[in-house]
Amino acid sequence: MQRLLIVLFLFAPFLIIAQNQRNAHLSGKLSKDTNAVKFFDSLSYAYSNINTDTGIVYANRALDLARQLNWAKGIALSHSELGTNYRAKGDYGKALDDYFKALNIYQKLKSDRSVAAMLSNIASIYRLQGNYAKALEYHLKALADMERVGDRKSQAIIMGSIGTLHKDQGDYAHALEYYNAALELNREIGDSAGLAREYGNMGIVYESQGLYDKALTYHSAALQANKRLGNKYGMQINTANLAISYLHLGALEKSPSYHLTALQLSEEIGNKNSMAINLGNAGETYLAIAKKKSDKQALANAVRYLERAVTLCREVGFLAPLTEFIPHLTEAYTLQGNFQAGYR
Repeated sequence: MQRLLIVLFLFAPFLIIAQNQRNAHLSGKLSKDTNAVKFFDSLSYAYSNINTDTGIVYANRALDLARQLNWAKGIALSHSELGTNYRAKGDYGKALDDYFKALNIYQKLKSDRSVAAMLSNIASIYRLQGNYAKALEYHLKALADMERVGDRKSQAIIMGSIGTLHKDQGDYAHALEYYNAALELNREIGDSAGLAREYGNMGIVYESQGLYDKALTYHSAALQANKRLGNKYGMQINTANLAISYLHLGALEKSPSYHLTALQLSEEIGNKNSMAINLGNAGETYLAIAKKKSDKQALANAVRYLERAVTLCREVGFLAPLTEFIPHLTEAYTLQGNFQAGYR
């Protein structure tokens, strides 16, 4: 069974920098003040969806400068951006560490909205680690804070995140209830990114329910929305999930190209966990083609992509998919007549 990828939203301030400061930075004359910290952090946030290594570099530049200025809010903001980039990179331990550092500073500053944002970000990491009780605890704290300050956009985000927790535990009815509530709120406030996120999440629920045509419709809507936004992180998730929908609908020849496009996008943003999943899913699809059509080239592709997936999972310590990928790789070896490799 191939692994679906889900959209998770992380809170981070999107900072608008005056045009003269953008020009100053480009000419190498950006002054070392709080605006420079904000500028580097805004670049870090932007790169979290494009190239996480570059995003981390900018966040660390912001953090160093904020420390020089002894600016607590800037230090917290920089830790938040580091957490966002590490999360996109798949390094959840580092992401959690930076989010907690940001949370502690925001609590001391009594910045209610920022506290709520960090609570939600921490919840999202706990969810990725499979700690659903902790994730729900932190999401509910965050939702209460956002309701108190009247932040409707953030309320929608958190409702969607709670929907994901229900989805993960197989409670599809409640998952759709929260996703629909988030979708309607995003429509009311005109949040395009929020619409893309919930379209994708609802597609995953319908996929899990076996409603593949409906899933395809929602994944396609999410992909088009993320393309308009230029969100590569979201695009690779939607593309990978479209590949799985086509596979379930019997469109075996169409599915691999979507997996490989998703792989390319995950490579561009540097997310090794997503790279491993896309490699493995591509390998499984080629294996299905090989078995159905006795296609030797498809079988060779299956071995190639599954080997790369298993190797990458081991390299980065992403062990959960191995329980799925290794048996498929063994089966592919066996079909090639490579019995020694198949049972090593």
